[in-house]
Amino acid sequence: MEDTGAAYYFIGVSYRWLGEYARAAEYFQTMVDEWPDFEHGWSAQYYVGLCYEELAGRKVISKEQAEPIVVEAYEKLLERYPGCPTAGYAAYRLALMCIEAGDIEGAKGYYELLLEMVGPEDKQVRRIEAELEKIDAKL
Repeated sequence: MEDTGAAYYFIGVSYRWLGEYARAAEYFQTMVDEWPDFEHGWSAQYYVGLCYEELAGRKVISKEQAEPIVVEAYEKLLERYPGCPTAGYAAYRLALMCIEAGDIEGAKGYYELLLEMVGPEDKQVRRIEAELEKIDAKL
């Protein structure tokens, strides 16, 4: 069973490298649905969102079509794999998407989560704090 999960993951990676983001996303989504505990589950969950961001960026699908899928993928990443290497990117992208949608409270929540993820010595701390200050000024 784990070999099948690995196959789906690496087929997804291969399609992504080829620029076939829709097909890649299908394989990544199947992998996380069927084998969420697979060692690369966090990566596959991340790639689902990233592939749909890429599809929207290349205007293969509309931003409106991609956005709910991206949000769901990144929220699941934060829920299922909170300490993974891509969790910070997911929280950051979700914060930006909230700002674009006018959801200032949502953005604040994601920036606060991001601040918790980075260590006090991280060079991003000041930038995140500055974003939170901007948000607080709007509230």
